[in-house]
Amino acid sequence: MSSILIAEDDVKYTAKMAFEYFIINEPKDYDLYLGGITYGKINTDNSVKDFAGTHFYKIHQRFYKTFLSLPEEKDIDRSLAHKGKFIVCNPFVAIQQNGYSDNQKKYQNYDIYIKDRQLFK
Repeated sequence: MSSILIAEDDVKYTAKMAFEYFIINEPKDYDLYLGGITYGKINTDNSVKDFAGTHFYKIHQRFYKTFLSLPEEKDIDRSLAHKGKFIVCNPFVAIQQNGYSDNQKKYQNYDIYIKDRQLFK
């Protein structure tokens, strides 16, 4: 399967072997495969329609054109809503590290967004 993996510079793995878990559990059918999210309702099949959290993900080749056509002036997460088949690795293998957010232009604590989520341990 042809895909590309993208990780932001502030990504934090949840445990040793998290990356391996992510790769081993890669679904057969997806447009984006997400290592974790900060916002969004995850369905029982681990799919999500609208989310925030593009800190660690794989893009399937068939979705490249759609992804690259997103408007540059809008947030990627918001632009992606309802545009593809998005599957979340659950438990999460990657979270966004607390710190300065280029998007928010301030210090951001992401702990509140993952407090009720399952993390790979």
